[in-house]
Amino acid sequence: MDPQRSAQHVLCCGLCQDPVALMYCNTCNIYMCNACVGSHVSELSHKILPLKQRGSDLTFPRCPNHSTIQCDVFCDPCDIPICVLCAASNEHEGHMLIDVLTNFDRKKELLRKDLEELEIEKENMDKKMDDSLDDNEYETNERIKCSKMKWTIIDLKELLESNDVCKISTYKSRNVNKEMSGGIPLSPNTSSQELDDGNLYEEADFMSESSLSQIEVVDMQEPDSLEDEFEPEIGELLDLPEIVATVDTQESESLKDEFEPEIGQLLDMSEIVATVDTGLVFSVVCRGEEEIWTRGRNKFMKLYDLQGNLLQSIQSSSRNVPEDIAVTRSKDLVYTDFDDSSVNIVKDEKVEKKIALHGWKPRNICCTSSDDLLVTMDNDDETQSKVVRFNNFEEIQTIQRDDYNLPLYSSGGIKYINENKNLDICVADNLAEAVVVVNQAGKLRFKYTGHPSKTSFHPAGITSDAQRRILTADCVNHCIHILNEAGQFLKYIENVGFKFPCGLCIDSGENLLVATQSGFIVLRYYIA
Repeated sequence: MDPQRSAQHVLCCGLCQDPVALMYCNTCNIYMCNACVGSHVSELSHKILPLKQRGSDLTFPRCPNHSTIQCDVFCDPCDIPICVLCAASNEHEGHMLIDVLTNFDRKKELLRKDLEELEIEKENMDKKMDDSLDDNEYETNERIKCSKMKWTIIDLKELLESNDVCKISTYKSRNVNKEMSGGIPLSPNTSSQELDDGNLYEEADFMSESSLSQIEVVDMQEPDSLEDEFEPEIGELLDLPEIVATVDTQESESLKDEFEPEIGQLLDMSEIVATVDTGLVFSVVCRGEEEIWTRGRNKFMKLYDLQGNLLQSIQSSSRNVPEDIAVTRSKDLVYTDFDDSSVNIVKDEKVEKKIALHGWKPRNICCTSSDDLLVTMDNDDETQSKVVRFNNFEEIQTIQRDDYNLPLYSSGGIKYINENKNLDICVADNLAEAVVVVNQAGKLRFKYTGHPSKTSFHPAGITSDAQRRILTADCVNHCIHILNEAGQFLKYIENVGFKFPCGLCIDSGENLLVATQSGFIVLRYYIA
């Protein structure tokens, strides 16, 4: 993958959280730094591999219910690997259980058959394109379909070469309960009339959400570098026609040249439409169309209009400097108090403490489309970080670790947070120098660690627009990174007159508000 456009992942040691993990324990399924290898292998007989050799042997999943036991059995009705203790439990009583390696071999064979069918169909489509060169519209449509198929074939090949028993075992073959036409996997609702009308891809969305979402090939490939460890899900990439042919691999150069606009062409124009000088601002959040709450380095939170008039000033009840601010759907101000370990709400200019944390301190906060609050927080000694969702100020979800039981976020430091329009949860992890994006359920989608045209990446504020693009402020490089919803870099906003951008917010008119060292600006930007 080209690092300029790939979603990226920073690997940390699962034992000491060092951000440079170069080894992998195949026995425990954890990453380790060199310093931790010695103490780890001295306790038990462990198989330690260099990171690049991870997966050279079959990788068996650990049971989620019995973390010290390897999954050796596959439950066919539940379609999951399980351990022997789970197999003997009431939960799987009467289920058909088979050896996990037997299922692994069976699913590999299904993968091979699917791949053969796809390759045959692609040859047929290539031939149709060659015979229809005079029909430009037909050629364009077929080229898009062909490119979708190309990426699917590539990823199925990578999945076929994977040694991850869990991922292979849960592969859903498209040969099950489907109609076939020339080897193309169809959705259950695809009719023969739709095939005759040439609407196969519009209805079945070939190998996208209706199919590849079940394949889960995000981290199947054995990475050549750390940045390839986690990639966006293929089904999600294919949802957006404008990026179907821009996924970079070593085989993609010709297609990329035909389909991909130059990066410089993506951002047609950006202009500052308003500047409000208020002094240093760390966070901005909209209340209505023309009112902006801000917080800086003192204990006051201030409400301004776009002409710079101060409308209201609220002092934190503890007299501490607020850590971050947000606005609820009812337009009430909420703020986090790190030193007081609390989340507070302001109603009728009165402050009320709504959440008192014990053992944890809140950092940044945002309000979701469902009026939940998402709060990033550290434990008291700042050795752990997590994201907590609150509904009516009651904790309902905690997001802290990935599928490998590794921390999703660095410990300590600012972590601005935002909910994207697709309900993904986006965190700008400043200490990790990464944007960490998980889905609504808390499953890691990708980590973005900057664009190689900059020597460093220092994410601060983060927001998203109506097109689900993610915008994050790079405070040291005086710019704003724009990503698509799959974590691929699109463009910078820079050289438009701001310094040290920090907090970000999108208003109801899709203008970008940027907190800076001298106040905040309202920026209008256009992307082709």
